[in-house]
Amino acid sequence: MVLLERGKGGVRLTSDGIRLMPFIKNICSDYQKLAVQVDELNRLQSGMIRIGTFTSVSSHWIPNIMARFQKDHPLAGLDKVPMQALVENGFGISILPKQILHRVPYSITAKSMEIPAYRRIGFTVRSRKTASMAVRCFMNYIQYRKG
Repeated sequence: MVLLERGKGGVRLTSDGIRLMPFIKNICSDYQKLAVQVDELNRLQSGMIRIGTFTSVSSHWIPNIMARFQKDHPLAGLDKVPMQALVENGFGISILPKQILHRVPYSITAKSMEIPAYRRIGFTVRSRKTASMAVRCFMNYIQYRKG
């Protein structure tokens, strides 16, 4: 398929070239938009982080971490997701204090534990390599606590 013709007057589009030109322009435009998005992700101009947490962490730790992160990255979105919502949607189980389970708006089943349990609080991510730039950057804002 020939798209360009060279003649004495210069280069011009063939009829096939004229027919394909709108598509070529769209591809070029989409490529430029893609390049901008990749650049923004690499510089963390935007992105979404979903945080699944339980009430005590959500009340005491997450607000300060989120405030510092949002100050440095105002275009990155943070979306707190209550642990009960994650359980309701089939993302595992959770051990929560009884007080939190009273009058919850979620369709979940609460069961008592036979042996008292204590929790260790941590941060998990499926893979640091495949985590978005926003998540990797957010990880720097979490101070790991001992004890």
